Amino acid sequence: MSPAPEQFGRYKVERLLGEGAMGRVYLAQDPVLGRNVAIKVISIAPLLKGANREEYLCRFSVEAKASAQLSHQSIVAVYDAGDEEGIPWIAFQYVEGRSLEDLLKEAGCLPVDRALSIAGDIASALRTAHHDKIIHRDIKPANILIDNTTGIAKLADFGVAKAPWAMLTQEGATLGSPGYMSPEQVDGAELDERSDIFSLGVVMYEMIAGKHPFARETVAATVYATLGGSYVPLREHAPDIPEDLEQGVARCLTPDKEQRLKSADELMSLLQNIDCTGKDRVVKSSLAAKKKFTQQSELPKIVIPVSGIMKFFVRIDELVRRNPTFNRVIDRSADLFVRLKPHAAVAKRRCGKVFMSGSRRLTRFIVAQYKKTAKVLAHNRRLRYASVGVSAGAVVVFVLLMLLSPGEESISESGISKLLSFPVPALSSNHRDIIDSCLVLMNRGDFDEAEEKAAALIKEKGAAAAYGYLLQGRIELEDEEYFAAKDAFEKALELPHGKRVLDKERHALLEQTKRLLTRERAPESLASLATHTLELAGYEKVQKWAYEKPYWLRWNTVRILEAAGKDVDMVEVYILDMNHGGSARTRIRAARKLGELGDKRAIPALKEVKEKGLRDPFVANVASSVLEKYFEE
Repeated sequence: MSPAPEQFGRYKVERLLGEGAMGRVYLAQDPVLGRNVAIKVISIAPLLKGANREEYLCRFSVEAKASAQLSHQSIVAVYDAGDEEGIPWIAFQYVEGRSLEDLLKEAGCLPVDRALSIAGDIASALRTAHHDKIIHRDIKPANILIDNTTGIAKLADFGVAKAPWAMLTQEGATLGSPGYMSPEQVDGAELDERSDIFSLGVVMYEMIAGKHPFARETVAATVYATLGGSYVPLREHAPDIPEDLEQGVARCLTPDKEQRLKSADELMSLLQNIDCTGKDRVVKSSLAAKKKFTQQSELPKIVIPVSGIMKFFVRIDELVRRNPTFNRVIDRSADLFVRLKPHAAVAKRRCGKVFMSGSRRLTRFIVAQYKKTAKVLAHNRRLRYASVGVSAGAVVVFVLLMLLSPGEESISESGISKLLSFPVPALSSNHRDIIDSCLVLMNRGDFDEAEEKAAALIKEKGAAAAYGYLLQGRIELEDEEYFAAKDAFEKALELPHGKRVLDKERHALLEQTKRLLTRERAPESLASLATHTLELAGYEKVQKWAYEKPYWLRWNTVRILEAAGKDVDMVEVYILDMNHGGSARTRIRAARKLGELGDKRAIPALKEVKEKGLRDPFVANVASSVLEKYFEE
């Protein structure tokens, strides 16, 4: 690009502010109005000719029109435009400050309230743009400027905006910045305002966590992570943020735009109802209200009359703990009931949610009555034996109900076991504080201090010791010491309450394991731990991981399931590889494998890839060959 003229129109150039791929930005003085302006000048290289030159000029025109049409305090205003010696230019509002990109490079991350303020400004700007049918398509920290005087965040650079008059922006074009593009942008699909919501969600995550959610070593890997929605949950980087803020960001980042926040208005409403002041803050998010309503609607209020015989049940837990033989009988019975799941359909269908809700309320009532009746039962042998007899009778009745009730549906996985197993003995407040402190230290990466907390619990008795070994296993798991983790989990399972503690904490353990399996190819020690010690292959939730988009999660799960003798639908696995593989090699291999399997379910997927043509030429060519060779197209 040749040296800049001393003047663009009436604006006198003072100095160069910056330079990018499409041009330069100069600080200039408006002598008429006596104010500073930013002059953006397009860069047209000598070799840029023909259609490419026209595209450059068209994009510059789109930016000028899009910015000039929008009037908002968080959108950098356009003052003028023109042509100087064949060089197109635009005069913008000069924002004295710095970009969010520079701010994040210096600070790493921002306080939550500051991040919410910036996100709110940009969401408000997007609401105005979207109202005029303008999609920005390049939301990123470099395009967000922070005014030093007012602190207001301003959105700049509409150079790749999708506007009603912009014929250049057609379906199938991939425009934007890798890492900030929405999945539909990557795919070249039709865009709407939800694409900008996704990009702003990436920026919000980066401001709060100090890390980009999808950034990987290569552009291809970054794009693949974006398509698969593969990122570390926000609260693992910032554990003190409100739960609804994490849920809101997650709804911005979901790859499926149908599940995403639908508009800038919805995002603004969420941001405005989050209170981040104080440790005991009150979160008033509309998402929280919706979640609360859903939970209440699933649990109708039921008043259950309680007769004297219910008091016989309140001592069952203590009796079981005192009698190992009876404990083993109950555990074996629970395992038997799980195997009898297919016969429990009618029981579930007839009793329904009311029965299940009533059972939960009855359990809570029993626990509440425990303290009142413990002393009486402890000194009355006849009453104690009667309570055992009534409990055993209830178990028999329940078994007969399942066996005599044929049907097609079954109670959800391990549901019978949960109904028949006894609750984990309550932990003291001190034990609970140690557990919470241990989890915080583990999430921060302070493994040595977390180990000390777990060791303190292991020295205790009963459920506290089981929790100690469980936490020790989770710490070793996070530290990638898989053999040590296996040893800790096995010790937990050997304790009287170990299995129940593990069942109670299984959700957190599954999420932790899922994250590890998503990172890379799992070592044999981790695969063995998941398969044998934790027996994850037996859980329906884990089995579904084999059909999720993240590549390593899918293939690590396939290894675990195959080692446990479980069936895997490899057609579905290879279709996912072909559509979402991060490299052409992976996609080509998947197409060939689908041909070797010879399953006709693969034909629609192969045809879809074949139609991509030049968008994915190598894989499209292989898909075409596979169709001809194996499916006689």
